[in-house]
Amino acid sequence: MGFFRVSIDKTRAVLYTLGFLASLYAVELASSASVFDAVVGDYSALRSCFATIMAPILWNLLPQIFGPALINWIGRRQAMLVFSLYVFLFTCFRSWAFQMGIADDKTSFDVLLPFFPNATVFHNIFFAVGAATVLVGTVLTSASFIRLGIFGTYMGEFFGVMLSEKITTFPFDVVDNPMYFGSSLMHIGLAIMEQSPVGVVLGAVVFWWYYMAALYEEPLMVEMYKKDLGKVRVRHGWDILASFATAA
Repeated sequence: MGFFRVSIDKTRAVLYTLGFLASLYAVELASSASVFDAVVGDYSALRSCFATIMAPILWNLLPQIFGPALINWIGRRQAMLVFSLYVFLFTCFRSWAFQMGIADDKTSFDVLLPFFPNATVFHNIFFAVGAATVLVGTVLTSASFIRLGIFGTYMGEFFGVMLSEKITTFPFDVVDNPMYFGSSLMHIGLAIMEQSPVGVVLGAVVFWWYYMAALYEEPLMVEMYKKDLGKVRVRHGWDILASFATAA
């Protein structure tokens, strides 16, 4: 299949980056200590950043390098499942690294306490806002997985499997890239629940980097579908379970 070269939307990349920097500055102002120093000086936070940055790079790069050989070696369906397992495990590692970054956070949002009637109200509001954010993110992510199915979620296009029609129903009719958006909300919401400035920064890194990845993936998918490189066309992402037995 070879490597795909696409041009990203540079204007959107700049806007995403400016928004990301503005959010970091806002968290810095609301924190009891320097969040930047806390992130740079803490191994757990840096590990979380590394896992976040490497995740989309690897799951876009590895199939292009090893996908064809893996298909020839163990078959299309098995190659797809192996890669899906890798993505799932790396996602678990990224989530664990994020939670460790929050657990090791020594900063707080206590500088905002004077703006609330008392500490109980302060903590309850943070928890409620964070929980609501996690809930919205969970709904978007779960609905995306249901719509995309196994192959749609785990980059089936790199293994020659493509949808016969573009998905336009919920959540794709509500927000672009709902899987990325929902996952980002889940990270940020958890950090808000835990009242962790470092966690909010790490969540902002997830949000920014996922949408930078989307700037690459969107034109890439258009290019792949335009060239019709898939050997299998499926009605929806769950057809992979039945179709691959004969396609492999």
